[in-house]
Amino acid sequence: VAQDIFAVKSRRGRIVRIVREHYLRDDIAAPLSSSSSGRNNNSKGNSVPSLHDNATHFMVPDVNTLLRFLEVLEVARDWKDIIILQTVLDRFERLATSRALNRLKVIIADPSRRFIVFDNEHHHQTYQPRKSSQTSAERDLHAVSRAAEFIAKMQQQQQQQQQQI
Repeated sequence: VAQDIFAVKSRRGRIVRIVREHYLRDDIAAPLSSSSSGRNNNSKGNSVPSLHDNATHFMVPDVNTLLRFLEVLEVARDWKDIIILQTVLDRFERLATSRALNRLKVIIADPSRRFIVFDNEHHHQTYQPRKSSQTSAERDLHAVSRAAEFIAKMQQQQQQQQQQI
């Protein structure tokens, strides 16, 4: 459990202490497939979307990439295995128009596109706490980098295991 504790002055002039808890989990499956179906089972046995075994490359765009190149992602139907992080999706919802958000949701919902949403905000190995000196944009950029490193490391480990077999 990660916690943020801060004090806020209320309308009546009283100081109110606010504790914001952030629960981290270790049962969230990484977006890597253990089968050629492109589905992976988490610890509860639920099927979650994941990269295909034959995927040699994947893309983890940041929010600026999505904002600037959403139309390219719509048109380029050959681009597959794109991982949208929850951090990026949350920030995109705040910055983009509702029309752009709906366009992105349509792309994510299309199973032939193999766009995957990974909940990096609640994964214990990818959560990036915000430092007091960071802006929210800097923190989000660090969270994207940390999640991309984690996914690349997991894919590398999976490829090594497959080579040993």
